Amino acid sequence: MCNEELERLRGLASQADDVDTPQSDIEAQLQRARLRLESGKAELGAISRKLAVLKRQIEQVPNRTELREYRLRFSELYNQGSLSNVLNHNRTKFKYNESDWYRALNK
Repeated sequence: MCNEELERLRGLASQADDVDTPQSDIEAQLQRARLRLESGKAELGAISRKLAVLKRQIEQVPNRTELREYRLRFSELYNQGSLSNVLNHNRTKFKYNESDWYRALNK
């Protein structure tokens, strides 16, 4: 059984030796494969760049959670600004009233 397999494999090996492809054919096939690889890499790079641009564009648009957070922060800032305006008005009013009081005492 092993001898039969050995003979079969030797026969296949001798057939493979009989089929000689010229070295130039092998090199041409290799060159075509390399060209296909390079063009594939270039195409993949172009697609990757387009994908990166699209991802950046998508990420620039805020989602609902971010919009809600922005609205909350803007309302807080507005309220702080309104509060500071009221406080500044009261301080200014107090200063003027205080200076009126001192003027009245000095008369």
